[in-house]
Amino acid sequence: GTLAAQWQAQKNWRVQLHYSYFNLQVELKPGSQDQSSQTIEGNTPEHQLSLFSFADLPNNIGLYTAIRHVDHLESMNLPSYIALDVSLTWEISQGLELSLIGQNLTDSAHQEFGRSGGVEIERSIFGKATYRF
Repeated sequence: GTLAAQWQAQKNWRVQLHYSYFNLQVELKPGSQDQSSQTIEGNTPEHQLSLFSFADLPNNIGLYTAIRHVDHLESMNLPSYIALDVSLTWEISQGLELSLIGQNLTDSAHQEFGRSGGVEIERSIFGKATYRF
């Protein structure tokens, strides 16, 4: 199941909360030879919780913040983690934006689901220029 809520805290500040619960239990029919069910269970986090903040600051600056908790993956022996993302964007003119973005700021790296038992996602900080025409 999924729960999503949004709150307009102020005219220029919006907050969203997302929660999902996933509990898959596969039962084979008697005599089944299907081995795929062993790889399905435990490959999706049971609990995921995210809190997002969107703020419009003075001088055409936007601040986006997200904090997420992702439950462990028992079948892959991957621990749960908390990740923080922050983005500061300045709209210089119509169509031109500069951004400073930080992802996975809470630790230097964490494991996420992927082939061969998971993929390590590292902390990253980078800039971005966007021009829309």
